[in-house]
Amino acid sequence: MRQTEWKLAPLDEARERFLREVRFSPSVESVPVLQAHDRVTAKPVVARRSVPEWPLAAMDGVAVRAEMTVQAAPDNPVRLSLGREAVWIDTGDPLPDFADTIIPVEQIGVVDEKQVEVFNPVPSWKHIRTVGEDVCAGETILPPCHRIRPIDLGVMLAAGVEKVSVWQPPRVAVIPTGNELVMPGQAPERGQIVESNGTVISGYLREWGAIPDYRGIVPDEPDHLIQAVQSSVKKCDMVVLNAGSSAGSEDYTVSVIRKLGRVVQHGVATRPGKPVILGIVEGKPVVGLPGYPVSSYLGLQWFVRPLIEKWFGIPIGGANEIRVRLGADVVVKTGAEDFVRVALGEVRGEMVAYPLAKGAGVASSLSRADGWLRVPTDHHGWKAGERVTVELIRPRGSWENRLLVAGEPDVGLDVLAGQIASQIPGSTLLPLPMGQEEGWRLLREGRCHLVLLAGDISVTGEAETKDASCVRIHGWSRVRGWMMRSDPGHQSIAEWLRRGAQLLIHPCGTRSRQWLEAQLADWGIIPEDMRGCNRVAANDRQIAAAIAAGSADIGIGCPAVAREFGLLFVPAWEEDVQFVVPKDWLRSSMGRLLMEALQSCSFRMCLEMLGGYRCGKSGEKIGSL
Repeated sequence: MRQTEWKLAPLDEARERFLREVRFSPSVESVPVLQAHDRVTAKPVVARRSVPEWPLAAMDGVAVRAEMTVQAAPDNPVRLSLGREAVWIDTGDPLPDFADTIIPVEQIGVVDEKQVEVFNPVPSWKHIRTVGEDVCAGETILPPCHRIRPIDLGVMLAAGVEKVSVWQPPRVAVIPTGNELVMPGQAPERGQIVESNGTVISGYLREWGAIPDYRGIVPDEPDHLIQAVQSSVKKCDMVVLNAGSSAGSEDYTVSVIRKLGRVVQHGVATRPGKPVILGIVEGKPVVGLPGYPVSSYLGLQWFVRPLIEKWFGIPIGGANEIRVRLGADVVVKTGAEDFVRVALGEVRGEMVAYPLAKGAGVASSLSRADGWLRVPTDHHGWKAGERVTVELIRPRGSWENRLLVAGEPDVGLDVLAGQIASQIPGSTLLPLPMGQEEGWRLLREGRCHLVLLAGDISVTGEAETKDASCVRIHGWSRVRGWMMRSDPGHQSIAEWLRRGAQLLIHPCGTRSRQWLEAQLADWGIIPEDMRGCNRVAANDRQIAAAIAAGSADIGIGCPAVAREFGLLFVPAWEEDVQFVVPKDWLRSSMGRLLMEALQSCSFRMCLEMLGGYRCGKSGEKIGSL
């Protein structure tokens, strides 16, 4: 019998009403941790032992007592006897009872087989992993209703947990219906189709943590449907019927559910996916999905997935998507589906996404990412400014208090980020190192909050310097110069470069790159003739790290970074660093936060302590452009 009149309900309303009608009482079971991946905890998981259980060396070197190094100095090293006052130790070894600090191997001198030299005082408990640094015995390491990830397995095993209490997964009956259906592997005759929706449904159920119970094809006959549903509700926790939910002459699902139980809702106000049936039979949810594959998939996501989430008490996760505007080009090669890690920020009420490092080994970019941009196999990517869809891997809102700072790279931004985070927890700063002209363009087009410029701002774009909608704010003054691993000796830096010293440079358009190009021109050095002249690093630390590792000889940077990496520093010039900020943004909560951070005593003290920075005018408005 055909049903010609439906009382359609809005999607959200139908789902909420259905979930209120459903009651679950899942059982708890104890499983070995080694078999617990992807299960959901039913109780808090408590550490049985501390990690580490005793102090461990965090570096290769020698273990000593810190008081023995108090008098050490580069020109007056302290000698320690091996075996009595110092002991060789490897990373991960237990700390000897007499010792309270570790001196890294690269910071000591070997006199002979019996003695080593120490050149600087070392504080107590340096380079040591203390007891309970990772986990303390009795500490809750996993909350209830937590889906167990691979890293959680490692934490539990390290903390002495061998078994864990988890919810038993729901068993879900999958019943495809239709006289026209044949099983996969069977050649369909005219008018028949291969049953494939059941496989798709079962796959998603398994992915969400449920146990699919595929019951086989059931003909479009009321007696067969009644028998299938009755047997399923006795064995399973939920039932999913596929097809027969609409108003055709052989669509019996709604009448069967009504006969065996009650129908909560038949039909939702969507297209596609309208003919969905939500019912309760013997206290268990029964969902009738449309037969068309797209409609079936949507109904599964809208109604069955929330049932499983309610069973476990947690959201399953998955494709949580958001539309954004690209702040920079995304360029990929065709031939494989690319997953580009992106960081998000909100500028002028619009979401902007910036691609992060693409290398497979750049794990830090994943920790910084807010989502993935999926690039199809045959797609080259998108241009900056285009709108794309991002699949989120962080909760929405994680980027609400994030400042996007384009332009000049500078270590001072790290200190500023720490100050901002200390004032409002959760606030972050994302540097976008690039040329100053490019930074201007991003600011003008609404793809960043502010731009950081160094040197003489008056030379940066005639049109921009007349922009009365922006204001300049003094950031700090900084010393810039040459960083190198060793002294070039009697030869000048110019001669050293001519003789083949490897130079690492900043991005095109940055102040450091501009100064370097002018200096090389004064020296009569043609960059193209230099060894490694095309090697570009994003910031001072990348240059210093390469020099310290021996893959470069010299580069421009600041004294703080040079000292951090144990490099020589030769000052070359001093310059002011300024922020350019839209006036209207400066009146926002984040704008006020920026000004408070720049003007705070703690920020100024922390930055000046690095060396090579002066912050006497930090946070002062210089005026409109």
